Parts: sequence; structure tokens; C-alpha cells
Amino acid sequence: DLRKKLEPIGKLELLDSVGDQAMSYFATLGDNGTPKEMLARAKAFKQIGEVRKAEGALEPALEAFKQSLIQSEALYKTDPGNNDYLFELGQAEFWVGYIAWDRGDLGQAEAAFQKYMRYSRELLAREPANSDYNMELSYAYSNLGSLARARGNSQVALDNFVLSADINAAELKKTPDNIDLIFSYAEGLSWIGSTKGDLGDLDGSERTFAEISALLQPIYEKAESARITFTLASNMGFQTEAKLNLGDLNSARDLNAKSFSILAMLVEKDPQNATWLDTYNKSVFYKLSMTSASDWSASDDDELYKLQERTRTMSGQDPSNTVYKIRLAGIDREIALRALHAGNLSDAMASAKSAHALMLDLVENSDPSPQLLVHLAKSAEILGTTLTANQQAEAAELIWSDTAALLDRQSINVFDFYPVRYLLALDLNQTDKAKDIEKKLLQAGYMDPRMQPAHTLSGAFR
Repeated sequence: DLRKKLEPIGKLELLDSVGDQAMSYFATLGDNGTPKEMLARAKAFKQIGEVRKAEGALEPALEAFKQSLIQSEALYKTDPGNNDYLFELGQAEFWVGYIAWDRGDLGQAEAAFQKYMRYSRELLAREPANSDYNMELSYAYSNLGSLARARGNSQVALDNFVLSADINAAELKKTPDNIDLIFSYAEGLSWIGSTKGDLGDLDGSERTFAEISALLQPIYEKAESARITFTLASNMGFQTEAKLNLGDLNSARDLNAKSFSILAMLVEKDPQNATWLDTYNKSVFYKLSMTSASDWSASDDDELYKLQERTRTMSGQDPSNTVYKIRLAGIDREIALRALHAGNLSDAMASAKSAHALMLDLVENSDPSPQLLVHLAKSAEILGTTLTANQQAEAAELIWSDTAALLDRQSINVFDFYPVRYLLALDLNQTDKAKDIEKKLLQAGYMDPRMQPAHTLSGAFR
């Protein structure tokens, strides 16, 4: 009950304090309690896990979600026909799978998400007119779409996301002012926008993100929901990326400035919210990466290193979170590029090696997604450029050729392969390969000025 009052204002610290007390209380109860009390406890464990996840504490969050799963499974076994028990069982499986997803464990995530899909279908079969159960099916389709996208099966992912969004849209027609449904619909459209980008439909991707902003802006202006406010700002970040892909630098800067302003307000309001802080950091990174070499200043250097320190702290607090490591590698790449431009070869080398080591470790210790391989390739491209600047041409060619071969061996790829593979082709003097990829990029309308050949230091931001 307290959560319902506190969540809209965005105060995770208060919710976490209550959650800790609840966990201590539950520990004293053991297996005691009526079925009604056990169900309430399962729901409470789930809510505690959600708060901890929002704080970026995946291990404590998983502990709570597993407790919810244990409680729900025990109840379900006593009465498999009870819809409330089956519903909570599905919720617990979803969240256990979500933590696995954040950690890059796609196998465990899929096992949990498939169970969630099965339970959602069963609930809807029992009550076909139940809107809540229909939305659970929508979420289940979205989960499977996310897994397909992570594995590079972009069309399968898009098909699942469209099924999810269609269900959501139908429910939203019944209650057009339902904030929860609007939020879910925006989230679903966001996945569609990203997947269209994976398929090379850059215009379609940009239009989808613009549609989300138009949907959320009126609600944001009413200042009634911190969740909608954050979702709008986050979507503006996706819009920024989409505009950059199309070479629209001015629009990208305007969008990111608006996003940054909202996120800065949210982070000041609740510094404990790791999701908000991570998205704020992403906005800062966009701003810096869009700053030209001629406009770069000492204050930009200072901001870049502060961003690096914040991200290191977040990653250190939760080493299992792969997103933070990817963010850190991207920051290291940017530092290496700026150091190269300034002629500071030692700093460039240290940062380029750090970025590549981070990504190599992630790839070697997981079943890497295509997106993860893209980040590895970007770090390898910068490392090779830095090695060349340090008169180590043979070492540079080796890392470039190994990385190019890794990308070429993939049976499934995404559009993001092409820009970095193009750079590698230029680095390796693979003229025919470069021309072939350049044709694909131009056909898609790709004009991102950040992906100019780094070794020329002549791009818009180099």
C-alpha cells in the first residue's frame, strides 16, 4: 500500500527501507501463514525485487524474486486451478528471467520467459475476456521478441513486438486514459523502433520513436507520472540515435538537450534510482560525442572523466550488469579518440586497451549477441587506430583482421554491423568490401557523422 503512494513521486530510498524491514519480518515467519498471507507475501517479495532492481542491485533483487517464486510455486501446487496463484507464478518467472537478461544470460532468460508465456496463455484460456490476462500475453510476446532481437533474429523479433503492441492497442482503445496501458504501449513501440533499425529501416525507426514522443508529451506536461516522464526522456535518447543515423545532427542535439534537462531533474529528485542515472549518463555521453573537435574544451574533458567515474562506480557496485560494462567501454573509446586528436598517444592507448579488454571479456564469457559483437568491433577498430598511431602497424592489422573475420563469420547479423565493418574494410584496404558496404549504408540513408574513419581524424566529431 505504501509503495502505491511513494512510487509515483520517485523515492526508491524510502521504498527500499520499507522493503528491508519487510524482508526481516518475513524471515521470522518461516513457512507459517494462511494461503491469503502467503500470496500477499509473494507479491511483496516481487515488489521488493522491483525496487532493488531499479536501484541497480541485481543480486539482492534476484534474492527477492526467487523468494517470490518459491512462495508462488508452493501455492500453485496446492491449487493449480487458482488463477491468482498462477498469475503470481508467472510474475515471479518473468522477473527471474529479467535479471538473467540484464546479466547477459540469454539461456536462463529464455527458460523463464517461455514459462511466463505458457502461464499467460493458460490464464487467458481460462478467462478470455480478462484484460489483465490479455496484457500478460502482450508482455510475453514482447519478452520473446527481446530474446529474438538479442540473438539477431530481427524479423522474428519484430513479428513478436507487433503482436504485443496490437494486443496493447486493443486494450488501450477500451480505456484510452489508462496511464499503465499508455506506458506499456510506448515501451512496445520502442522495441519496434529499435528492431526496425536492426533491419536497416532507419526512416521507419525514427518515425516510430517520434510517434512515442507525441504519445507521451501531453501526459508529461500534466506532470502526473514520474514513470511517463522518464519514459519520454529515455525515448528522446532513442530518437537522438535515430536522428544521428540519418545524419540530422541539429535535431539530434535538440532532442538530447531536452532529454538531458528532464533526466537531470529526475536524478536530482531521486539519486538512488540507478535506471534514471544510467539513462542520464547516456545523455551526457551523447552530448559529448556530438561535440566537434574544434568546440571541445577542458570542461568537456572534465565532464567526460566524471562520466567515466560515475559509470565505473555503478559497474563496481554491480559487476554482473553487462549494460554498465558496455557503457564504460564506450566512454573509454571516446576518451581514446579525444586523446588521439590531442596527440596524447599514451592516454589514447590506455583507454583503447581498456575498452577492448572490457568487451573481449564479455564476449568470451557469454553467448554474445550481435549487439555485443558490434561493441567489440568498435573497440577493436579504435585500438587498431591507436596502435597505428603508436607505430605498431602489424599489431593493428592483426586485431583489425581478426575482428573483421569474426563479423564475417556470423550467420546472423544486424544493420549495426555495416558501419563498423566499413571502417575495418577501410583500415585493411579491403576496397571492394568497403564499396559493397558503402552501397548498403547509402541505400538505408545512413549518414552518422560519428562513424567517420577514425584514423583520418577528419570526421564531424574527430
